[in-house]
Amino acid sequence: MKKSLAVILIICAIPIYIWDAFLIFRTASTNQTQLPPDSTSRQSFTIDMALASAEIVTFDIKGKDPFSPHKAKPRPRPKPKPEKKSAKPRITKKPTKQPDITISGIMWNAANPVAILVLPNGGSTMVKAGQTVAGGILVKKIEQKSVVVEVEGTEFVLR
Repeated sequence: MKKSLAVILIICAIPIYIWDAFLIFRTASTNQTQLPPDSTSRQSFTIDMALASAEIVTFDIKGKDPFSPHKAKPRPRPKPKPEKKSAKPRITKKPTKQPDITISGIMWNAANPVAILVLPNGGSTMVKAGQTVAGGILVKKIEQKSVVVEVEGTEFVLR
């Protein structure tokens, strides 16, 4: 299908190109002076006439030249805001008391230790290091016989 379509297009295109070449050579070989001055018949358009009627075009640059290279403008950096000094005195936290958590058991494994803790509400849970349990209690580290927990920034050792 593609080959037959290409052959048909080539067969149609060859005579068109020959006719265009004939017209170009004919208009180039004829001269305007050969035509009678009173002739109102069809006048051929010559290349000389095309050049004679061409006007010189000038462009007025208004704004940015589209052919100039792009130059990135530096962006203004925002100024850092001055810190507001608070008139309020710093409130020191009261020392946190040790949570009511007890250790029910520790399953020791050097790679991944796990502890079973009894919570103040009576329930128990299994925890790993880095896990947070009820009341914002963070389990920092599990050792073979103890568990280190953190409550409001204070560390406690449960035994």
